[in-house]
Amino acid sequence: MASWCLALALAAAGCAKIPADPMQLDGGLLTVDNTTSDEWQRVEIWLNYYYRVTATSIPPHTRMQTPLDAFMAGFGWANVRRHNHELAVWAQQMLCEHFGVEPLSPTVETANAASHSTPLHFSTSIAGTYNVSDDSGTLATLVLQSGQEAVVSLPFAAGGVTKTFSIVKQ
Repeated sequence: MASWCLALALAAAGCAKIPADPMQLDGGLLTVDNTTSDEWQRVEIWLNYYYRVTATSIPPHTRMQTPLDAFMAGFGWANVRRHNHELAVWAQQMLCEHFGVEPLSPTVETANAASHSTPLHFSTSIAGTYNVSDDSGTLATLVLQSGQEAVVSLPFAAGGVTKTFSIVKQ
């Protein structure tokens, strides 16, 4: 009798509905369900401690939907790119100091010893002025907008197969 009651209790528990997660992501749309009887006020939804979307309230038993693009729009793509650039510069400086090494510079190699130049296609997500140089000095100064591409001809001496170039944002 006791085992029959235990089996009935387990069967009833197995039929219980598991509550849905109040946040659901479907493609590029985030849905937040307030399934409670309380109004949620001054709602803030954060992604990765960095991107945020807000709502004045979500009434009881209603939902709020927001496209993922809204998280970016609140901070702005230009600010995201600037922040990512600053983070990369900081990380490079910190790692170079920690390991006692110099920052890496791109190296271009060619198997064609007769070649005297090769094109470098350069674009940036951060608008600004960039200097392209080698050991002889500045080769080009580029004033670029975000997403704009420039082509710089990188010179090689005849017979030279390896050369180092630097790109520095002013």
